[in-house]
Amino acid sequence: FSEVSPAMDLQKKGGYELYVPAEAAAYKPEYQSNPAGYFTWAGSTFAGIAYNKERVKGDQIPKVWKDILNPAFKGNISAKFSSSGSQHANWYMLRKLYGNDFWKGFASQKPRGFDSRAQLFDRLSKGDDAVCSMAEYAGYILVKEKGANIEMIEPPDGLTATPIVLGIPTKAPHPEAAKLFIDWALSARGQAVYQNEKILLYGSVRKDAPPMATGKRLSDFKLLFPTDWNDFVESHSVFVKEWNAIMGL
Repeated sequence: FSEVSPAMDLQKKGGYELYVPAEAAAYKPEYQSNPAGYFTWAGSTFAGIAYNKERVKGDQIPKVWKDILNPAFKGNISAKFSSSGSQHANWYMLRKLYGNDFWKGFASQKPRGFDSRAQLFDRLSKGDDAVCSMAEYAGYILVKEKGANIEMIEPPDGLTATPIVLGIPTKAPHPEAAKLFIDWALSARGQAVYQNEKILLYGSVRKDAPPMATGKRLSDFKLLFPTDWNDFVESHSVFVKEWNAIMGL
């Protein structure tokens, strides 16, 4: 899963085979299911604000999250659809920080919605959009290294983040193979792949995690995770309704 909500929902429905990974000790309890053995965080993806350097200059360059409400960006700012776990986390955390009026203000920006980060960064790189309000670090690095004239901003309040989680579903056709994969994925070797493959670039939450391919560790970033995961999960239906309205769906 690319977010906690469906992972926790599956646990409530008895959808996992209980298996405590061989590498479980390398992960803090808060990065595992409660009780342990249903799912574990395999990494994290996180997002800030990105802008096209040809279209946004000088004092118009966003510096903080509230700058995505700048009227200058109306009709020229993008985000993901409500099907995105990262977008749910972004909505949830900024709502906690700034109140729901923040998103009411964002709705007046007439944002453009898309399914994937590839679409967001392709449009931003071409100048089809001036600003992306859901700029995932991994997607940014991919296009930046190809020469895209864009920049990513890390707002002082933090980058909104969501985990990537792994677990074994009940009645899996090959449960032993699944256990081997999870043990590998959560090992130092597996985490190196998650962190060094640019198409992934998921920051590791392992206690002994090395730097990512960019030279940075997850701990180098100020990340905004929900502190009450149950509340986060329960907010999903509200998010979908509000976000679809913001996107004009």
